Amino acid sequence: MSDSEVIGAASDLLHAFKSRLQEAFTEAGIVLSPVEFKVLRVIQHATQCTSQDLVRELERDKAQIARIVAALNVKELINRQPNPNDKRSQILSISSKGNDILVACEQPERHVFASMVGNTSCEDREQCLRVLRMLHGNLCEDRCNSPL
Repeated sequence: MSDSEVIGAASDLLHAFKSRLQEAFTEAGIVLSPVEFKVLRVIQHATQCTSQDLVRELERDKAQIARIVAALNVKELINRQPNPNDKRSQILSISSKGNDILVACEQPERHVFASMVGNTSCEDREQCLRVLRMLHGNLCEDRCNSPL
C-alpha cells in the first residue's frame, strides 16, 4: 500500500460522501449544501456561536464563512444578534426554519450513512472512528506546530 493510495482513498471517500449527501438532500427537496448543513450543525451545538467560532471549528477562511453565513441568513435558517461581549461580531443561532431543515436532514443523512457503512461490523466502525480521529488529530497538531 502506497501513500498515494491512502490519500486517494481518503479523497475519494470524502468526495463520494459529500456527493451522496447532496443527492439525498436534493431528492428530499432540501435546498442545502453539505457545507451549509455542517455550519448549521455547528451553530446548533454551540453556545453563543460567532463567525469566528465557525472559522476555528470548520478550519475555513473568514471570507468563505462570511459567504455561507450570509446565504443561511438569506434563506432565513439562522438568526443574528449583536454580541454583547464584542460589538464587531454577532451571535448566530438556528431559526425555527433552520431547525425544521435540520430535522428534515436527519433521514437523508441516516440513509447515506447506512449506505456508506453497508455490511461493516460495529467493531469495524469503531476502529474506523478511532483511526479517523487519530488522523484528524495528527493534522490539527501539525497545523498548531507549523511555523506558517
